[in-house]
Amino acid sequence: MAYCIMNVDKQKRSAIYGLQVEANRQQNDGREFDNSDIDSSRTLENIFLRKCDSWNAEITQQIKAAGVRERKDSVVGITGVYTASAEWFDMHSRNEWLQYFKDCLAFHDKAYGHCINAVIHLDEGTPHMQCISVPLIEDECGWHLSAKMVMGGAFGDNLA
Repeated sequence: MAYCIMNVDKQKRSAIYGLQVEANRQQNDGREFDNSDIDSSRTLENIFLRKCDSWNAEITQQIKAAGVRERKDSVVGITGVYTASAEWFDMHSRNEWLQYFKDCLAFHDKAYGHCINAVIHLDEGTPHMQCISVPLIEDECGWHLSAKMVMGGAFGDNLA
């Protein structure tokens, strides 16, 4: 049986750089990733659907452009991991699973805000896509930086 798997989480500013290093596999950092099955000889096979080399700078730019204030404890990112069961990948062509990940990215954009970075990791056991967006939403009161509103279903009507 094949399964679709999605995990979405809120991220504060203190986590952003480490998440960027792991997702983008910034080799010059020299970090090893504990408890991972990353095969660094295959890292060049990873596919970026969108790439941002400085997540913190981009997040800051988007928050300032929206004219909202970031507090010390603000959630500034929503990360998503999208994958499927290994059996699903075995049953589908590379073009089919690339389209699957593009569809997942379109869903993430619509549900959680424009994604600033999206990478498909092929250097681990099962292909998966990691992405991040800034939880900025606009309503009748203006712009808000609010993961609570975004993840609480504020866009629920837009997903149908």
